[in-house]
This record gives sequence, structure tokens and C-alpha cells, in this order.
Amino acid sequence: MVGIIGFLKKLSQSKKLIVPPQDQSLIIAKALDRACLLYPKRTMCLPFAATLAALHLKNNYKCDFVIGVQNLPFYAHAWVEVEGVVINDRPELKIKLAPILKISSNI
Repeated sequence: MVGIIGFLKKLSQSKKLIVPPQDQSLIIAKALDRACLLYPKRTMCLPFAATLAALHLKNNYKCDFVIGVQNLPFYAHAWVEVEGVVINDRPELKIKLAPILKISSNI
């Protein structure tokens, strides 16, 4: 398995993951937001969400990496959830977009 999916699955294997304190997830997300300001190009949702999930997994925190879509007009977006709560994004994403991929660290 290669790419983002393989990378995230590899990070979550053979680790005892715990649910992060809610403030810890927000601290990680805000740090990533600040790091993106230093990057010269616009950060898209897929690499941002993958990096946020990887940071959670590197700290032995459970999370879900989700990609969702809507049909008309077509729209796709990636985000991270912890215990069903969307981290550092709009909470209505779970309602407006149908998940087509969910990589859960609970596997």
C-alpha cells in the first residue's frame, strides 16, 4: 500500500493509541495552521488533513482521516475527526458531504 492511505495505516499499526484531550487536538491543529503560513504555496485540504492525522498518530492519539463528496455541484473535501468531532474545520462537513473514505486509527 502506498500513498497517504498506506502512510497513515502504517503509523497507526502496532501502537497503543489513546483519545487525545480535546485541547491537545486543537493545539496540534493550530500549530499546523501556523506552519502553513510559512509555506509559500496555498495549502490544500488533502495534504493538510493527512498531516494533521499523521501528527495525531505520531503522538499516539486516535483520529479518523475522512474524505467526503457531494454531487451537485461537485465538491470534495478532506478533514480529520477525533471521537466523531471534526477538528479544525467546519462541523457541518459531516452533514453536507457523504464520506467516501475513512481511515480509522481504531483498526
